[in-house]
Amino acid sequence: MGIACVLFDTPFAGERSLIRSHPGDSVRQIIPLVEKNIQLTTKTIFQMMGAMARDLQTVSHLIAERHGLCNDRRAVLGGSMGCLFASFAFTCDGFGQRLLGVIGHSDSQLFAKSFAPPIPAALLKYPAKALAEMLGFFVGPFPMAGVMFLNLLAEMKEGGEFVTKSNPMTYADRVDANRRARFLVGEDDHLVKVADVKSVCSRFKNGAFYAVSGMGHGSSKGPSFVDHVRTFLGTQLEDWRY
Repeated sequence: MGIACVLFDTPFAGERSLIRSHPGDSVRQIIPLVEKNIQLTTKTIFQMMGAMARDLQTVSHLIAERHGLCNDRRAVLGGSMGCLFASFAFTCDGFGQRLLGVIGHSDSQLFAKSFAPPIPAALLKYPAKALAEMLGFFVGPFPMAGVMFLNLLAEMKEGGEFVTKSNPMTYADRVDANRRARFLVGEDDHLVKVADVKSVCSRFKNGAFYAVSGMGHGSSKGPSFVDHVRTFLGTQLEDWRY
């Protein structure tokens, strides 16, 4: 099968390469914002969502002009938090005929609830150094960046104007039954709940998910995570074969 791919380095998508070659994580990407005293809020996320959607439209025009790829057989793929950015373009902007999500889904508020550790909101008012000793992965050696990320997740969990505007599921009713949404999720994923993916699928007119036993958030027992993703993409796109 021949597939033309355009790869995006989306914000906060962590280890972004499906071949597991990128060492980045969400907290490290916030450090430049902290250094410039820029606050990361739900309004910022909404602006990032819009920028990503515009970039996709720009690339769509470029591949049509430069490579003659003009048909409508276009799928948008996102992994983990990158799935939210892909979903926003799919639901809000109407980009792509298919949405393919890996270890993620399209509801940013549900994602924040499952992604964030169970920390009382009052605890986030503690000094960053004290929090750094308690919050492990989310803070680690970058306390201010970690606390900013946790505050963002807390804000997303609570809801509000920009949480609603940036949530791809706000626009799910714009997606008709001819445009399908498919998700690959691991039953051992500690960040993305299978029940949440099922709930998201029920709100699409043509939604479905595949839960893999032994697969976690980018890891897998038995067949590798990459193998699972390859199989998922092959089965979802094989009918577009020339």
